[in-house]
Amino acid sequence: MSVRAANEVREQISDKQIINDLFYGLATTDYGEESEEIKYETQVVGWYPYWLGNFYKDFNYSQLTSLCYFAAQAEIDKDLNVTYNTRNWASKEVGNMIAMADDASCNMLYAFQFQNKEVAEEIFNNENERFFCTQFLTDQITSIQNVTGVNIIFDSNTPFNCQDSITSFLANLSSELKKIKKNLVLTFPATAYEERFDFASLDTLADQVILLGYNYYYKNSAKAGPVAPLESGDKWGRKNLKNTLIDYLNLGISKQKIVMILPYYGAVWRLEGEKQSFVKHLRYYEILKLTNGTTPLYDTIAQTAYYNYVEEGKSYVCYFDDPTTLKEKYRWFVQQGIGGIGMWALGYDHGTEQMSDMIAENFTTIKNLKFKREILTDSVTLGSYSLTNMGSSMLSKIEDDIEQLDFSIFYSQKEVVIVFGLTFLSFLILGTLSALFSPVIYERLLISSLSQYLKITLGFISFLLLCFVVTNYIFENEASDMLNTYLIRLGLLGFIIIHILSWKTVFRFNKELP
Repeated sequence: MSVRAANEVREQISDKQIINDLFYGLATTDYGEESEEIKYETQVVGWYPYWLGNFYKDFNYSQLTSLCYFAAQAEIDKDLNVTYNTRNWASKEVGNMIAMADDASCNMLYAFQFQNKEVAEEIFNNENERFFCTQFLTDQITSIQNVTGVNIIFDSNTPFNCQDSITSFLANLSSELKKIKKNLVLTFPATAYEERFDFASLDTLADQVILLGYNYYYKNSAKAGPVAPLESGDKWGRKNLKNTLIDYLNLGISKQKIVMILPYYGAVWRLEGEKQSFVKHLRYYEILKLTNGTTPLYDTIAQTAYYNYVEEGKSYVCYFDDPTTLKEKYRWFVQQGIGGIGMWALGYDHGTEQMSDMIAENFTTIKNLKFKREILTDSVTLGSYSLTNMGSSMLSKIEDDIEQLDFSIFYSQKEVVIVFGLTFLSFLILGTLSALFSPVIYERLLISSLSQYLKITLGFISFLLLCFVVTNYIFENEASDMLNTYLIRLGLLGFIIIHILSWKTVFRFNKELP
């Protein structure tokens, strides 16, 4: 094992952390060999920044449940107008990436963020801007590219005075996406800004909630520290990954919706006596070049690797995560029952196989993810937002029970169900027409043979048009289903012709009767 014994770790866990583990059901990490043999099933979500160019060609899409393209951005131009930067979303390269993801049954999400607090306030506090933003996002994921849904990113730039308007905006966006069968994913930073969001309400609107589990120590921090500490002990302060999960759960985010993202990068700090200053971030493949095969040291409380070195007479330390630390963190989160794990960012391990191998050895990716919207939700009024609270514990229990139901068999057999319905409808219509063609009904209801034949003709034309429209809807003009489409149409047409010939024979026979 590359980390110290479990008893050494447990000795350093504070009483408060033990109480949290017992109260919230968050078990401490088990570093035993038996635990390491378990291969967990989970969702795996990767982020792909637009600036990485064609790195996407090397991704292992089979390991991903979803891929987030980072990121479109709302901006304000020099005339103080809101504009939208699509980040090459319409390009051929992005289209190729989406096709590769589709081939591996990987969901694709279009990530969207706000440039700064000013543009966020302009959109959230302006009903017209909220409408245009919603229209922009729905167009991007349907007309420009066809992908699974939208991922809205919130960070420290989110304004304090927009909680209700943010909820209203997302309620409307969720409603519009539901109409076109697309999904809404929300992303939040490691710090849960309770005063900026109504998390319990947003949980009912989101299909998935992504937490960015990094930047606990970053360029504005007063001292050097791990980018993503699992625990803090007495050294790193309250902010850590475990407390992030606890905070969001306390604020009303459903555990099964949460995906925790961990970093594929590290931070370099310069050490000058008591003074510690941030220098730069390094991607994982750059860290491998820096360490040049040297085994790093491990902080077994934070579950973080670090590497001390001297360059041009100056001392530095680089805190980062490698496959050893990420495995322990990922496994701990999956053991808590959250929806999934992920990484920022795909491509930061370019040219290496270590991270991919770690995922493959320890986790089985859930590939057939079907985002589940809440069936029982709170009532929403757009414009002036309102929620009708229901007993939260009872509602949660009902939702959990409903989520256990599996209706996929009905959807997978939709062609059979619809064709059966069409056949029944055709018999019903043709039976009615046959009744109208009988001599008795003919004498009572129809005035002339001309009107009879006109009604027959109009009825058949309408029925044929209906068949064409419905079969087009069933198969959506996919090449693989065109043969089935034409066979159904041919069969229906043949059925109609045979029915007409049969009716003429019967009608002629009736006329010849005394």
